[in-house]
Amino acid sequence: MTTAADVTVRPFEDRDRARLAEVADRAFARTERVSFDPEKGHTLVAEAGGEVIGGAVLRHVDVAGQRVGFTDWIFADPDRAVPGTGSLLRDAALEWFDEAGTDETIARIDAANSASQELHRRGGYQPLPFREQIRRWGRRLPGIYLKGHGIVDTGLRMWVRDAGAPRVPPASRLAATWGVNVLLLAVVSVRAPREITTLAAALVWLPLIALVLLGLRESALRGVARARGLTLAHVPWPGGAVGVGLPVAAIFGGWAPMFGSSVPDEPGWRYERDLHALAIAHVAAGAVVAGVAWLTVLWDPGGGLPWTDIRRAATTFALLDLVPFARVYGNSGRVVHDRSAGWWAALAAAGAGPMVLVIAGWAV
Repeated sequence: MTTAADVTVRPFEDRDRARLAEVADRAFARTERVSFDPEKGHTLVAEAGGEVIGGAVLRHVDVAGQRVGFTDWIFADPDRAVPGTGSLLRDAALEWFDEAGTDETIARIDAANSASQELHRRGGYQPLPFREQIRRWGRRLPGIYLKGHGIVDTGLRMWVRDAGAPRVPPASRLAATWGVNVLLLAVVSVRAPREITTLAAALVWLPLIALVLLGLRESALRGVARARGLTLAHVPWPGGAVGVGLPVAAIFGGWAPMFGSSVPDEPGWRYERDLHALAIAHVAAGAVVAGVAWLTVLWDPGGGLPWTDIRRAATTFALLDLVPFARVYGNSGRVVHDRSAGWWAALAAAGAGPMVLVIAGWAV
């Protein structure tokens, strides 16, 4: 059996290009690997028996006088599964960052990528909540997001090599996602007003709309997950409010909601092992989200409710949560698709249906 002792980590060479691309294709989902390019940074490869079995793409950039190192990619061939390959690449990356004189070392990791989280945790990394990012970097934070691709790539969390990085209670995380969505809805109501046209109405209805949609979704998700033996924590994606949500709201008057990601956010959990239970929980949450959207399309209770605004929010929420299965949007759709394409197809149809009826003019 090949072990880490038989693995060599060295700089990337042009002859490695085809093989490294094959390994990346197996290690990442299609929606993620499209941006993979070993020429976009300092690339390392892990080699065993003369064959490339993994790689890492690293960068360092200067932000307001500070040198910041980013691990953009780190991966091993899932077909070879040589134990310790990821650790060797991580440690070689840290050596390169030290030689480059970096002041901060950052890895941006998908909230559902439990393997990468555990790998970096063992290397001294910890997730850094958004409010702690503000305290840590202050005015340099926009530059770090911009140069770290955090403005548009919103599905990743910021991990720093700092064992003392604080952890935030789950309740405050969900509150952050709710606050971001209220802000986005406010911009939408100004840019493309419907029935909510006064400040007083906005102060009442926009927080309530976001609270009901997020609350129902999160309650169903956590409740079913708990019944399946999983305790979930909510992870917000605050960078998306700047990079995706605000431009969409300000330019097009559309709501690109931030869903966050609810996962067993503790050391030792494994996405592949827990995927079945997670998918069942997301199917349940998706059914609730779709049900609310269908309700707003098929029924108008009247009574002075701003129903067109409620319907717009609910149908958009369902569409973007359940239909896409990329990292930025389609959180429920993505988890369910990872478990079963058939389950996802049914969920996507339920999520897209209300918006189709609205566009076709068939809503009540």
